Amino acid sequence: MPFRNIMGFFQPLGTLIQTCSIGVRVAVKTITLSEDAHNALVAIKEEGESFSEALRRLTRGRRSLLDFAGDWKDFAEDQMSSYRSFLKAGDRFSKAKLRREFGRRQK
Repeated sequence: MPFRNIMGFFQPLGTLIQTCSIGVRVAVKTITLSEDAHNALVAIKEEGESFSEALRRLTRGRRSLLDFAGDWKDFAEDQMSSYRSFLKAGDRFSKAKLRREFGRRQK
């Protein structure tokens, strides 16, 4: 004669049910973010990514150059040229500042 098991299903007598449950505890910390910091994190977070995963991705150490592959592909050519000019000017400024601070190297 069958009986109802703990899940409410009928089960014939004489069968054995084995169950295994594994409890995993994950440490959770609560942090406070300003509204603008939260909005920035939401904007950076990728689809399907948790906030924890986004923070890990953003704070990991050295990144491979391959992580940046294709990031500039949709950048308009006029914007790219303007950006290159900006970088060159900054580079010239930095080199001039270094020369002023440390003087020209003697050969």
